[in-house]
Amino acid sequence: GDAVLELIVSQVLYKKCPNKEEGELTLIRANLVNRERLTQIARKLELENFLMAGKNLNGKGFDTVLGNCLEALIGAMYLDIGFQDTLDFINKNLLNDIDEKIKAKTYKDPKSNLQEILQEELGVLPEYKILSEEGPAHKRRFKIGLFLNGKLIEEGSGLSKQEAETDAALKVFEKESWKKI
Repeated sequence: GDAVLELIVSQVLYKKCPNKEEGELTLIRANLVNRERLTQIARKLELENFLMAGKNLNGKGFDTVLGNCLEALIGAMYLDIGFQDTLDFINKNLLNDIDEKIKAKTYKDPKSNLQEILQEELGVLPEYKILSEEGPAHKRRFKIGLFLNGKLIEEGSGLSKQEAETDAALKVFEKESWKKI
């Protein structure tokens, strides 16, 4: 399912944005089919009503399952009804706001935006380091430091390293911490 989804979204983007570079197309695709968005769409389609899950599966774990179920549904659709109908389903449910995202450039994640700004304004790249990890393996909480030129600029936290890094990048944007270097 994930391969079918990636293929279809990549094809749509390539046709819709023939002049965009590969890196930018990758950012757009990642924004359109990331775990959070897949979970939102799965909830909108009420896929949870068709699942039997253990009572201990909740929160982020259940969100991952929902996103995976949507990908599995897309894979099953491709096998059962073919490419065109699967493309129609993806266009209707996942790509219905693609033009707005491309026009507004809302597809760039905070880490990518920050990296571009830092390279342009300071000629440096951010470095993310784990400061601490807490909790059991299934509920691990990460604290990540965002460093510029070896100096700690901000800290972020989250239930995954990626989430904590994004939190740190958002804080840098909010406080414009890079301007204080």
